[in-house]
Amino acid sequence: MTGRVCCFNSFWGLERAQCIPPNFKLVGSLNKPQNALIERLIEKDKVLYDWLEEAQTLKMDVVLVSIGTICRFQKWSLDALHEGLKALKNTRVIWSLKDNLCEMASNDPRKTKDFWVGSWLPQVEVLAHPAIKLAIIHCGWGSVLEIIDAGVPTLNFPHFGD
Repeated sequence: MTGRVCCFNSFWGLERAQCIPPNFKLVGSLNKPQNALIERLIEKDKVLYDWLEEAQTLKMDVVLVSIGTICRFQKWSLDALHEGLKALKNTRVIWSLKDNLCEMASNDPRKTKDFWVGSWLPQVEVLAHPAIKLAIIHCGWGSVLEIIDAGVPTLNFPHFGD
C-alpha cells in the first residue's frame, strides 16, 4: 500500500526553511508555459492582446496593476495612484479595477488615454506578454507566484493581511 502525496504550489526560498514529511512535494508554478499563455490570451481577449501588441510595436512599456478584490480604496488613494500612473511617460497601464471604484475616482481611469481598465482581467496570460515591464500587486500569494513565474518585476502595494 502506498501513501498519499500532497502537492503544494510553492518554491524553495520563498518560505522559511523547515522539514516537511516525505510525502509532501513542492511543485512550483502550476501555470502553462509562456507561449501557451499567449495563445490563451488571444483566445480569451483578442482586443486586449492586440492592444498589448500595439504597445510593443510603439515601444511603450506596460504596467499591470492588480491590487486584489478585497482592498477598500479611499478616494484620495485611488486618485493618487491614478495620477501617478497617468504621469508615466511612454507607458500604458492595464488596471484590474471594479466599476464602482472607477466611478468613485475624481477622473475615471477608464477614460484616460493609454489605460485599459477591466473589472476582471486574465492576469496570468497578460503577465506572459513581453510588453509587461512592471506589475503593481497587493502581495497576495496567488499574484506573487504568478509574477515570479512570469519573471516580471513588481512594485508591492500590500494591504491589511497581505
